[in-house]
Amino acid sequence: MKKSTLLIIISAFIIVFIGIMQSGKVIKIMGGEAQDFSRNVKELMDTIKEENWQEAHKKSEKVDRIFNKKSQWLQISEERDRLDEIARELARVKGYIYAEEVGGSLAALEEVLENWKEIGR
Repeated sequence: MKKSTLLIIISAFIIVFIGIMQSGKVIKIMGGEAQDFSRNVKELMDTIKEENWQEAHKKSEKVDRIFNKKSQWLQISEERDRLDEIARELARVKGYIYAEEVGGSLAALEEVLENWKEIGR
């Protein structure tokens, strides 16, 4: 009886651990439309294309907040390097927005989206 109970406990632990490690996809879509990271990044890109820099600054802050909320959960199931790269790119985007540079900010946001697509694969 003790061996079977131990086997069940170990099996349950392994299943829970695997579930947590594979939760990246679920965490990415948590929070509904208002917390949709990709959609907010694309909206930021549209704002930058219009060269509306004050609005771009506000939207970049929103994108940062969404990323910071999701990254707290994603760091459990994803490689830390990928999350750090997204954070660096978002910081770079802020600099481009302050400098009012369209090309650099759009390129950095494309990198953010590519890294985001890789999470949960």
